Amino acid sequence: MPDIAAAELDQIDDLLKGPTMLEETLERLYTEAIEKGLAKGPSIGMSQGLSQGLSQGLSQGASQLLGRLLEQRFGPLPEWASQRLQSASSPQLEHWADQLFTASTLETLLATQDSAG
Repeated sequence: MPDIAAAELDQIDDLLKGPTMLEETLERLYTEAIEKGLAKGPSIGMSQGLSQGLSQGLSQGASQLLGRLLEQRFGPLPEWASQRLQSASSPQLEHWADQLFTASTLETLLATQDSAG
């Protein structure tokens, strides 16, 4: 197990206990995804538009949540890291989330690629 200070564990525990920010963000992104999907519906087919909008919304939500966790672990994110998160695929975001607590630095974490990324 990596060396994680008790204060860091408390911060992580606080984030996990507090459903408000995560729930609000995911709910907002879900609503936006549905609206975008409905708006795209007539031109590309209703189910395809909903699927695309939902997928984009979920990916944005995952990126935002991972960004918040990275800030808790490593401090304020540099612009290059924020851009990397925003342009990452869902499998890549999942890979980084899996490695969040074992990576020694932000640079090391975001330099890694998963097999799908």
